[in-house]
Amino acid sequence: MDALDGLLRGLTHRVAAALTDDLATPGQLRHRAWTHPLHGLVRPTGADPGQPLARIHDAVAVGGPRGVLGGWACAFVSGVTVLDGIDWRGAEQPVLIFTPDTQLRPRSGLEPSRMRLRADEVVDLDGLRVTTLARALYDEMLRAGSVREALAVLDAGTSRVSRGARTGRDSVRDLVARHKKTRGIVRVRAAVELGSERVASRGESRLRHTGLEAGAGPFLVNAPVFDTSGRLVGIVDLLDEEAGLVLEYDGADHRQPKRHSDDNSREEDLEDLNLTVVRATSYDATRLVALDRRIRVGRRRGLARQRRYDRWSTVPPAWWYGSQLAQTWGYPPWR
Repeated sequence: MDALDGLLRGLTHRVAAALTDDLATPGQLRHRAWTHPLHGLVRPTGADPGQPLARIHDAVAVGGPRGVLGGWACAFVSGVTVLDGIDWRGAEQPVLIFTPDTQLRPRSGLEPSRMRLRADEVVDLDGLRVTTLARALYDEMLRAGSVREALAVLDAGTSRVSRGARTGRDSVRDLVARHKKTRGIVRVRAAVELGSERVASRGESRLRHTGLEAGAGPFLVNAPVFDTSGRLVGIVDLLDEEAGLVLEYDGADHRQPKRHSDDNSREEDLEDLNLTVVRATSYDATRLVALDRRIRVGRRRGLARQRRYDRWSTVPPAWWYGSQLAQTWGYPPWR
């Protein structure tokens, strides 16, 4: 992984190590070619301090050789780059690093923990000590402020339809079962029971939780919808089959003119099949009451529809099973 290779080359250094390894002289470290992100650390000028890897570099340098990287930072270097240390508000999350044998104090952008990890919860990632991915998701879920955000973390790390390294939901469930008396464990358990390995984005996870809170569901997740001739009309983010209700999350890429036009065309096609469509964006995350109301209204409309006009199905026709689409989106059940 290129990101990991960059991490192990050591962008950030302890001052003492930089001097010992002849990377620079004391005078050079005071030059503008070097910045000091945290006390005792130096970094070549030019690295973007807001980038996930720069922040992870800092934490690894502070933690030293005995430190163990955890939480979103561990997931990021393990391949789940959608967990990039930015929360739903756009704020940076601190890097979690386990240092049970030192008195490392919290500082800007860094959350040290003296909690001891089980031997089977620590792995070597090409010379970097990190927690297992299941443990990383567990710790990040504990730090989440709600079931909704914990669910978004879990789905991101266990998705079978997204790129990157993943772990299984059962692995996370087994780990949770071993940690019975941890603050936040009730929230984590609730998220594990709601999790799906078919989610393609954190926005979809948050929308699914909002939909469930609004009384919709259970949902099929990223399910293909076909018309009566067996033509694929679209892969819908969430489908409440009883109500014929489709919930769609539009991320930043949906703002491009062509993508937006395609979305509108597909929505019309779905509604022609007698489905009701409710769309949401990241802006709706700050207006949950209004989104809840829209979903409730959409579900009532769907339940009141004349079902004899339904012209849609989630049962794949024969051609689906040998297609590239099936390789990406899988086979029933769509949960």
